[in-house]
Amino acid sequence: MPPLMQQILRLRGELLWVLAGHAAAFLGGLVGIKLLTRQLGASEYGHLALGLTIAGFLTTFLHNPLSNAAARFYAPYRDCGKENLYFFVLRSLHTKLLLLLILPVMVGSLLVYMAKGSVWGGLVLWGLVFGMISGVGVSFLAWQNAARDRRNATLAQIGDVWLRIGCAIFAAIFWGSGSAALGGYCVGSFLVVLWQYRMFRGQQQQQSRVAVVPQEEQVSQAQHEFVTFVLPFVGYALFTVVTLYADRWVLQLAAGTASVGIYAALFQIAASPVNLLFAIINQLMVPIIYERAGTMTSSAQRLEVRRLIMRIMLFAVICSGTGTVLTALLGRPVALLLTTTEFTRHSDLLWMLVLGLSLWQVGQLMALVGICANRPGIYLWPKAIHAFVLLGVGGYLVVSYGVNGMAAALIIASVAYLVAVGVVNFRLERLLRIN
Repeated sequence: MPPLMQQILRLRGELLWVLAGHAAAFLGGLVGIKLLTRQLGASEYGHLALGLTIAGFLTTFLHNPLSNAAARFYAPYRDCGKENLYFFVLRSLHTKLLLLLILPVMVGSLLVYMAKGSVWGGLVLWGLVFGMISGVGVSFLAWQNAARDRRNATLAQIGDVWLRIGCAIFAAIFWGSGSAALGGYCVGSFLVVLWQYRMFRGQQQQQSRVAVVPQEEQVSQAQHEFVTFVLPFVGYALFTVVTLYADRWVLQLAAGTASVGIYAALFQIAASPVNLLFAIINQLMVPIIYERAGTMTSSAQRLEVRRLIMRIMLFAVICSGTGTVLTALLGRPVALLLTTTEFTRHSDLLWMLVLGLSLWQVGQLMALVGICANRPGIYLWPKAIHAFVLLGVGGYLVVSYGVNGMAAALIIASVAYLVAVGVVNFRLERLLRIN
């Protein structure tokens, strides 16, 4: 069979696994929204949403940057015959990170409990624990996707969504609070991470039998390479946190927990198809982009990467535009199907949220140009612009228009981010041509 045909068949098989995983995760997410909104109501669902932002805060600052390194460096280390070193360093960094976090998490949760009571103390504790657990899972999933182990990545993805939702619903039925549901999230994700860790250790031990034990100097150099790559992501994590989670806290301060619950539920409904589309793109195509990029030192590599990213962006824009129009037409019946009448009164938010989220995700695809060139730090100021616009415009519009104002602010901030990333990419291309 010709090599091209073999590659097409392999990609078709990978695509089927990716689609199956994301379809199951998509369905699980919608089932979770329906059952949890019915069981908890707007106020307690708002507490759950705020607890998830606490988890996201931890994951965004620490684990997501490390997962980017896990995805970026697997292929280069494998191609150089240093896969064993890759596994050793990734495990070592995660172990150090978890040991560093345990005491601050316990002390911080206790202080919040003493100052704000059991509701907020529980949210902080379970939120941080969920962030620690799910963060490790994110790195494992990044490794599996980088290795193009689509089957196990899909099983982990499906298991995480359904176990997490199942445990959360069980906890919500018996204890009836957002904190309890968040604890259920922790249990479900922990079971999946245990399975992922077993797969990771199996691969590491297999490599250890055929490879030379890494020397201390090699380990030190590899850790330095990982950390150097990760630091820019940590640097603009503050702006990413604002991008992803500040809207809930602005609403909490301006309108109360019930408004947070309504906004969060509709946001999840809007985000489900958007995240499905871009997760499939990222899971299937980003590892291929990284492979094509290689060291990103030749003009041919840069041209190939740029063309591939442009084709992916065109596909994403067409799908996003279609989704926005459909959501504008069908928003109310969709909201009624997936939530309760308490949430459906604000169904006009859905198309605005789909548009804002899609624009931001397209900007993320554009940023792959700099990431492939190992210069993720150049996107610091576009992240900052998005964060400041979202906070400033959102804070102003929420006072006058409530939850609808925050959705409008999301669109405005995403447009600003797109423009800023485009400017950065233009400057980067000029710099690479000169060098």
